[in-house]
Amino acid sequence: GINEGFEKCPICGKYTFGFGWICKNCGWETDTDYLLIENPDQYSFANYCSINEYKEIYKNVGKNKPLQEYWNYRNNNMK
Repeated sequence: GINEGFEKCPICGKYTFGFGWICKNCGWETDTDYLLIENPDQYSFANYCSINEYKEIYKNVGKNKPLQEYWNYRNNNMK
């Protein structure tokens, strides 16, 4: 199918994980996502927050924003 070879991002739901490790849509970096999906409040060392926290960032920053905006928001608000 159209999404063959890609995995669904746990944050934005887009099929963007395939050949890269960072979602091109929302900036989530894969980090043992199979464990984090089962416990979305668990801290992700690659993303410096949990899936639930990152979803909140994604919601607040807005969809289809440049990756740098996500990083800036995360770095300024997740300390």
